[in-house]
Amino acid sequence: MRRLVRPLFLFALLLLFSFTATQTSVANILVWNNDNNSHFTHPETGASTNCEVGITSALDANDVDYTLSSTLPNDLSGYNIVMISLGLYCVG
Repeated sequence: MRRLVRPLFLFALLLLFSFTATQTSVANILVWNNDNNSHFTHPETGASTNCEVGITSALDANDVDYTLSSTLPNDLSGYNIVMISLGLYCVG
């Protein structure tokens, strides 16, 4: 029985540390709005909407902080994640 307690204790301790680390770490996120001023009609409201709204709405719904920029910064080392809105494909 004693041989089983130690591995279970170590597993529980590792699980606790990994959970704490994921809950306290903060990712610096940049949303680069590089969509060439593209717009689309929102399916629920019918309003003309910018293309980055899908990304920013998902981040807002999950209470995630981010920086929205229409220009790409020269130094991206301060960001862990860069999300890019490239707009819509236009055949015309």
